[in-house]
Amino acid sequence: MVFSTHDKTVRMVEFAVLTALTVILQLLCSVLTFGQISITLSLVPVVIGAALFGPGGGAILGFILGAVNFISSFFNPVLLFLFQASPVAYIITCFGKTVLAGVVAGLLYRAFREKHRYIGVTLAALSAPIVNTGVFFLMMIAFFQKALVELFSLEAGSVAAFVITAFIGVNFLVEFGLNVVLCPAIARIIDVVRHTAKKNAREEVPADAENEDGEEDA
Repeated sequence: MVFSTHDKTVRMVEFAVLTALTVILQLLCSVLTFGQISITLSLVPVVIGAALFGPGGGAILGFILGAVNFISSFFNPVLLFLFQASPVAYIITCFGKTVLAGVVAGLLYRAFREKHRYIGVTLAALSAPIVNTGVFFLMMIAFFQKALVELFSLEAGSVAAFVITAFIGVNFLVEFGLNVVLCPAIARIIDVVRHTAKKNAREEVPADAENEDGEEDA
């Protein structure tokens, strides 16, 4: 698809707004903590961006969300301890879970948008918290078991259950429930943006045609 200069400007503004929403929401939600970590409500603008700009757009917004999470983790003693235990694995966890959430959301929406648009929106919205939480859980089990045992005086076989109850639990339910509730709103936002873009494109065609006719007459 070829975009005019006006379309490119509009899309840049839309992406900037989604970026700002991602950062602001996550900063606000950093104070809403259930268990050991804060809730990630800013997956909603990531899903909207993934639908409007494709998997690449979702990945960029996910990366920005991961960056905010990474910086915020230095103010959380538990997350700071995990970072000190394995810096590389922690950075991969922070960025990987949100980037993958954006990519998967974009791929799911793209797969269904033509024939089953609302199904695509729903699957994209629901996949984001599942991927985000799933990657976090797997990374905790794969790389941070020893650190968690040391920090919380756990038995080796109880780490998985502890991660689910202390780190995921209510957080995942709130994130998943919010995305379920907001699915219609997300679909509506995407519809409005798409409709506006198509309308602007139709209005520019006659204008271009008139300019060409004027040049021929001259």
